[in-house]
This record gives sequence, structure tokens and C-alpha cells, in this order.
Amino acid sequence: MYKEISCYDKDTTEHTVQEAIFTALEYGFGGVSVPSYYLPLANSLIPAGFVVASSVDYPGGLSSLNVKCHSTINLIRAGANSIDLVANSNLLINRKFKKFRQDIESNYRICKDNNCSLRVMLEYRAYDKNSLIAAACDIIRDVGVDYVFPSTGSMIDVLDDAILVGFFLQQKQQLNVICNANIWKSEDYEKVEKSSIFGVRIKNINAVKNIFGVL
Repeated sequence: MYKEISCYDKDTTEHTVQEAIFTALEYGFGGVSVPSYYLPLANSLIPAGFVVASSVDYPGGLSSLNVKCHSTINLIRAGANSIDLVANSNLLINRKFKKFRQDIESNYRICKDNNCSLRVMLEYRAYDKNSLIAAACDIIRDVGVDYVFPSTGSMIDVLDDAILVGFFLQQKQQLNVICNANIWKSEDYEKVEKSSIFGVRIKNINAVKNIFGVL
């Protein structure tokens, strides 16, 4: 299972990012996610093939298309090799599927032209119908995106619900799902691992220490 550490806590420092990367490398993680400010630092510490992701329009996804595209370009220039694009939930809820697709597709093309992967972040708790999740995934998959987060991780989440949604998206929608729920204990991690979901993002370095017994 792919594993990643998030460094998006408000008290993240250079030391936090360094510790997250060193811990990730020691314990077989495949990547880290960091705010744009820390991208140069992260890139100075990672080996080839290691994922350094950064988010566009986190956590709401409500910026204009131009703003999102410029943000994606700037993050790639700063050193991100994977972009986490927060989907505009309002476009989905109001069934503006063409604009939703345009958001995803425009950023996907930028990433593809720059040898960078694009991962789309949904917020399944914002949708009152499963059909909206299915519609979003149909568009995401049709555009060519391979990875999706069922949630941004910014909302309080129930792990069992997140796993259930993630399993549905992976099995029925044929997307690689990265679980971004509240995972704090080894038992939580084991639940995700047993679900056969593609990957997991751990909230912060303290959660990693708690789960894996890192001193």
C-alpha cells in the first residue's frame, strides 16, 4: 500500500518537514505532501521517484479556473512532482458538469506537459447523492486522472465511512484511491490496509509516530 505523510498542520516548520521526509524514507513511505513554501526544502532531501505533493485551492476548491491553473504552474516550478487539486464541490452540487470537467482537464494538461501527476481531492460529505460522486469520478477518469482522494482531510471524518467510500470508488469507478481520513492509531491503519485501497495519507508526523511506534 502506498503511504504518504501530510505536513499541512498550522504549526509545520522546516524541522517538521525534514523529520517527516526522513521518517518516510526509513519506514517505506512513498511521499510527502507539503505547502508550497517548503517545496524547495523537500526537493533537496528526497531521492528519485519519491513523491513531493502540494495542494491547489485547499481546502475549499472555490477559486477561479485561472487562479487554479496559475497555482498549479507555480507549484510545479517550485518543485512539486504531484499536484493535489481540490475539486469545486459547488459545481458538482449545482450539476455544472462541463465547468467541473474544465477545472480538472485544464490542470491535468498542465501536469501532463510537465511530467507531473495530478490527483483530485473530493469531499464526499458535501454531496447528498451518490450519483454526484459517480458523476465526478466518471469525469475524473475520462480526463485521464488516475488518483483520487475521497476527502480533503479538512473535515471531521468517520474512518469506516471513508473506507467504504474509498472502496466503492476504487472497485466501481476504477480509480486509485488514497484514504485521507482521521488515522491516528495502528488499528486505524490496519483497517485501511485490509480494505485493499491503493494508498493512505497520514495526517502528520505525530500520527505516524503513534501508528508505527517511531521514537
